[in-house]
Amino acid sequence: REALDLLDRALPGRGRLLDVGCAGGELLRAAAERGWEAEGVEIEPALAVKALAHGFEVYPKPVEEAGLKGGAYAAVTVFEVFSLMEKPAAAAAELLRVMKPGGAVYIRDFNAAFHLLLLRLDKTGLFRLLGARPYIIHNFNFRAKTLRSLLERAGFRAIKIRNSRPTSGDPYRTGGRLGRFLTGAFKVLYYWLAQTLWLATLGRVYAGSALIVTARK
Repeated sequence: REALDLLDRALPGRGRLLDVGCAGGELLRAAAERGWEAEGVEIEPALAVKALAHGFEVYPKPVEEAGLKGGAYAAVTVFEVFSLMEKPAAAAAELLRVMKPGGAVYIRDFNAAFHLLLLRLDKTGLFRLLGARPYIIHNFNFRAKTLRSLLERAGFRAIKIRNSRPTSGDPYRTGGRLGRFLTGAFKVLYYWLAQTLWLATLGRVYAGSALIVTARK
């Protein structure tokens, strides 16, 4: 909802929206209900079939290999997918190519500054005592600085980054014995601590577990 609210304000004329890593089409359905002409990219066959079943156009290849038409999309969304890509720089360049001039991209991805710290703490045995598995490491993990560099090199402008609000509860079941409630409460508390640090450093330090990045073509 937050992503679509922002895109609705930035691009009130709507148009075509591409969700990269669209899974079963949840965001596509929400976007279509708001008047967007929604399409997706999804390389996991079982998930792509779910999105296709709802009548959406879904491309089953990495975005840089999908052969999408240039200048076709007013908006692109990318939720926690850059960290899973084999060629994120090529993907970022392709996103710029397929977007219309003035188009907007909305990205959410994991923050390496947070997850690498948890990885180091995990090696001390702290989380094993709680049965917790809180860190997430993928093909690539980005800090705010490297996400900005990735988009700048691709040619995006008006890049804005902020700490992402946490997902509610414990959807990834990382909290172990802490359970859903305490894990969720810790995440909210940590988010506000990260926001306080961001304000105290005049926007120089991003400590949130995930980052939201928006940019324009």
